[in-house]
Amino acid sequence: MIEDHRGTRSRSRTSGGPLLTRVASVLISVVAYFLLFVTPLSRSADFDWTRFRNYFPFDQYSYLAIAVNVQGGDYRAVEPFSQSGANHYPRLYYVVLGSLARLFGTDLVWMWQVTGVAIQLLMVATVSVLCIRLTRLNWAGVLGVLPFLMGTFAWVGSDNWLHPLESHGVLWPSFGVLFTINGEAAALCLAIVSMCAVIYAVQDRTPRRRRMVLIVGAFAVTGLLANIQTYSFLASVYLFAFAFACYGLMASRDRKGLLLSIALTAIVLVFGPALADKAGPLVILAGGALGTLPGLVRVLRRHPAEFLLSAAALVTCAMPTVLGTILGRVSGDPFLTYREASSNNLGVPPETGLLAATIPAVLLVLIFIAGVVARNILWASYSAGVTVGWIIASTNDVWGANQEPYRFWIDCFTLVSATAIPIFAGMVLHFWRRRNVSVDHETTEGDGQQREPRTRPALVAVFSAFIVLALIGLSLPDYVRFSAYVKDRGTVEMVTDQMRAASSVTLPYRQAGSQDADDRQGSVVMFDPCIDPLRLKYAIQMPVAFYNLGLAWPADEPAIRGLLEDRAAGSFDSAEASSAGVGYVLTDSSCPVDWSSSIQGAMVGSAPYDTSSGPAEIRLWELTE
Repeated sequence: MIEDHRGTRSRSRTSGGPLLTRVASVLISVVAYFLLFVTPLSRSADFDWTRFRNYFPFDQYSYLAIAVNVQGGDYRAVEPFSQSGANHYPRLYYVVLGSLARLFGTDLVWMWQVTGVAIQLLMVATVSVLCIRLTRLNWAGVLGVLPFLMGTFAWVGSDNWLHPLESHGVLWPSFGVLFTINGEAAALCLAIVSMCAVIYAVQDRTPRRRRMVLIVGAFAVTGLLANIQTYSFLASVYLFAFAFACYGLMASRDRKGLLLSIALTAIVLVFGPALADKAGPLVILAGGALGTLPGLVRVLRRHPAEFLLSAAALVTCAMPTVLGTILGRVSGDPFLTYREASSNNLGVPPETGLLAATIPAVLLVLIFIAGVVARNILWASYSAGVTVGWIIASTNDVWGANQEPYRFWIDCFTLVSATAIPIFAGMVLHFWRRRNVSVDHETTEGDGQQREPRTRPALVAVFSAFIVLALIGLSLPDYVRFSAYVKDRGTVEMVTDQMRAASSVTLPYRQAGSQDADDRQGSVVMFDPCIDPLRLKYAIQMPVAFYNLGLAWPADEPAIRGLLEDRAAGSFDSAEASSAGVGYVLTDSSCPVDWSSSIQGAMVGSAPYDTSSGPAEIRLWELTE
């Protein structure tokens, strides 16, 4: 979609050397990433690939519940624990994980772990390939791991590896968000692959057909992100839109378009809060990119085929979840109404955001300056565009959208870091190679010209590289603390002895084709205060009377909420449970809270297991209507 408009064109061929060297340099980055970000966890106590990462686990268990249902054959978009109501959360990645585990008959957590790591290794390999492409050095693939070592300088003001914010907000580096290996991590990996593909394609002398395939394919993948994780999708769209808009304005030298772009952006920033009250935060969030329209129109005029096909691919692939969300919002879905209004105190303080963004910010400034000096529109438009896009997306609480701005900050940090390093490396090598190229300068007497080599820009570029490497080195205490943190947290066993007993006692009621399962299909299972609902869902793969308030709501949310509140207080009401759709209750004989006298029904099964204080059993009760 973009051609290089510099005065001197850069060659796209890699300089000499066998293919084996390039492959080896990419593999070095991939192996380094594996050792740096998988080994610390694998060295934790009792590590196993079938054990779940004990890393901010509550939301992760909730996502896992979606895959649990799919593994059990339920592909419906319902609240994952109770398997009722509606689920508007993007769930494609978890559907894929559950389908793979079902297809191959493997452990779901093992599939979660292996698939998540594999996608991240693909991401690192893609960054490495882009480094080789932009530097034209076969060994430059070793740089592919650098973006994921960047810290946020949390160590400067605390003994932590992250910056805690108000409410539940945090700022952490790429390795913090990618370590979850959940849908957001997978979406960010695919977004990085897409952005790298576009940057690769727009380089000079890329064959038109290859450029078309890479760009359209990249935007199709970006559209798919809407079905995987909302914020990663929106962050990617923001960065793409602003970068291409800057290119359109710079390439056409459209000053009026620039002024109009600034005016449209100002309108959103000033009037966004008032409009959000009428149109809704999600509409205003989409309107945050309004200022990109003048530049994007210029791109459309210069490259109509690539632009239209890319836009169509993005919209088509994003449509399933986007359309479902719009219809749900129009119909007054109570969860979506709650979700829009629940994001409070999640903004990014400017001083914290600037400190945490030090390394990518320095990279973007240096790339922009180099773009101006070298008259390289690609460098200048990339750096200017992603900078503006990052700022606007991560301050959406200021201009009315107020949808977890800290999450946009984290996602943009990850995307910018991964793409800025290859561009910066290419920029440094560009100036270094031109150090012996002479340029004409007028003499002080004005009676002639003398030729001088371009050594100063080359030295400045090399010095800039040392600065960036030094900053990455100074930020490494964050990684060291992170590594120690994940090792100490380790992994957790999903199916404990207690959960095995629960699985055993409920087996007749979930076996396909059994009379008990057919008679009580859809009945919800309640559990006493000593049974963890997060592990229970994984162990028994039945509807459970539980839900994640911020993910999706069951059909009768008030009733389920009441049961959980009673459970927290140690009480149980059979009549309320029956009216909420509960058909079974699980109790633990070792639990200090005894619900036996409160259950109106019969015990239909029990399974023994051992505790640290002696033998116990899980009892299954069937409620009477």
